[in-house]
Amino acid sequence: MSVGARSHTDLQMAGRTSGDDSLHKPFSVSSSGSINRGGLFGCGVTEEIKVLARTPRRPIRVVRPVSAVTSGGSFLHINHLQGELVRKRKECEDLKKENKHLSNEIHMERIMMRTESELTMRNLRNMNQELQLQVKELKQKLQQSQQRAASCSRTAEEAEGSRREAEKSRALAEARALRCQRDKEAAESDWRGLSEELQLLKQEVRGICTACSPFKPTEHGE
Repeated sequence: MSVGARSHTDLQMAGRTSGDDSLHKPFSVSSSGSINRGGLFGCGVTEEIKVLARTPRRPIRVVRPVSAVTSGGSFLHINHLQGELVRKRKECEDLKKENKHLSNEIHMERIMMRTESELTMRNLRNMNQELQLQVKELKQKLQQSQQRAASCSRTAEEAEGSRREAEKSRALAEARALRCQRDKEAAESDWRGLSEELQLLKQEVRGICTACSPFKPTEHGE
C-alpha cells in the first residue's frame, strides 16, 4: 500500500474516532467531499471520502506527519533520520572547520610560495646581473685578446718580412763575399804573377848591369 492510500485510510479512521483530535489535517473534510488524486498518482481518479458529520471546529496543525501513526517503527525511523541529520550537520560543521583550516593552510602556503618565489626571483636577478657583468668582462677580455692576436699577427708578418729581407740580404752578402773572395784570389794571383815578373825584370836588369860594367872606365877615359 502506498503512502497516499495509508494517509487517506488514517484520515477515515481518525474521523470515526472521537477521542483523538490531534490527527486532523489542516484542510476541512465534508460528508460528501471529494479529493482528486490525479496530482499524486497521475491517473486522474476521483475518490469519494465519506465521514460522519461533526460540529465545525478550528483545524489543529499536525506536527507529526500522518504516516508516523501507522506503526511504532516510524518514530524510530524519524529519530534515526534526526540523528542522521544531526550527524550530517556535525559533519558539515567539521568539514567547514576543516575547509577553513585548509583554506588557512593554502593561504599560508601561497604566502610562503610567494615569498619563496620573490626571494628566488631576487636571487635570479642578482645572479643574472652578476652573469651579465661576467659576460661583459669576458667580452672585453675577448676583444683585448683579439686585438693582441691581431697585433701579434701583424708583428709576426712584419717579422716574417724582416726575415725574408734578412735572408735576401744574407744571400746578397754571401754572393758579395764570394765575389770578393774570388777577386781577392784573382788579385793575389795577379800579385804573385807581377812579383814573379818583377823578380825576372830585376834579374834581367842585374844581368844587363853586370854585362855592361867592364866598359864603364873606358867610357870615362874617353
